[in-house]
Amino acid sequence: MSEQGPADSQGPDTRDLTSAAWQHLAHGRLDEALDAARRAVDADSGSAEAHLALGVALHRNDASADAIFEFMAATALSPGNIDARYNLAAALAQGGRVGEALGHWRVLAEADPTDEGVREALAWGEARLSGNESTLGPKPNEEPAPSPVPQDPGAWTPANMWAIVAEPTAFFERQKGHVLLGTPVLFMLATMGASLVVQLGLICLATQGMMFASPDLGTMCALFTVSAPVVVGLDLVLAALLHGFSRLQGGRAPYGATVRIIAYAGFPMAALNLVRHLLQFVPGSEALSTAIGVSGIVWLIGLLLVGTRVLHGLPLPNAIAAVGLFIVSLAILAWGAWALLGGVPGATLTFCGYG
Repeated sequence: MSEQGPADSQGPDTRDLTSAAWQHLAHGRLDEALDAARRAVDADSGSAEAHLALGVALHRNDASADAIFEFMAATALSPGNIDARYNLAAALAQGGRVGEALGHWRVLAEADPTDEGVREALAWGEARLSGNESTLGPKPNEEPAPSPVPQDPGAWTPANMWAIVAEPTAFFERQKGHVLLGTPVLFMLATMGASLVVQLGLICLATQGMMFASPDLGTMCALFTVSAPVVVGLDLVLAALLHGFSRLQGGRAPYGATVRIIAYAGFPMAALNLVRHLLQFVPGSEALSTAIGVSGIVWLIGLLLVGTRVLHGLPLPNAIAAVGLFIVSLAILAWGAWALLGGVPGATLTFCGYG
């Protein structure tokens, strides 16, 4: 059945989490679906849609008694929600509570006498009670029409950029359930593009406005064209490294969540490095520039810790261990790359706002 009952008065977080649960269910990610649905119910226990999603996730995980409880909650909160009532009736029937199931099927049959699935379930239930037993009852509807996919909360917007700086824990909480790679990759590219614009502006200042006469302009654009896919690819590799260490510490988030940690944790550091570029025009600012660079690194590590702890659901000591192993491995890889390629990696990362 695909018809939905009245819409819930859910808050934005509950809608996002519930929608994420349906997406995970559609792709067979049962652990992630359970996590998202449980957090949706925790965020708004009065949401019938959240209880329905949790009931379906529990039923998929063979937790029938708990699933029945959630279907009952969804039906009580939204009596007109056909999917909730049908799933409740089918789960009750499969649990041997055929008499209770019949009551719900009769309500559904009165609401829509033309529904073949309900009529067949009702006939089965009546036959079962009359002694004409069948081994299997109607199967709960495990694929109700999903809620609309919410807007990805990781887009490159002023609100999100400020949230990364001002409320990182809340920002990463909003990333739960969103695992597509496109949004964080676009965030990386937008950050690099902004770095290019600022640095081209600095070229204009350095050449007294004669930007097109500057021999560095073409070099800068060419370097960006080459560096963009290289740096994005590097970030994806770094995400795989952090993902592996997080999994070793008990993390359960999918790879796409770890990509988000890498993409968003590097943003403040990139912004601070633009400030360092501006300080090149201020005499005697070397010490301040160094302090800003160190602050950027500390900030980056802090955001990696927050993101790993929140998205992977790790205790703080485990998150520290995962990020620590990641940093040590990164340092070894960076040293090896520097030894093999000289200053090329450093020049590329500095241009992109990471160094």
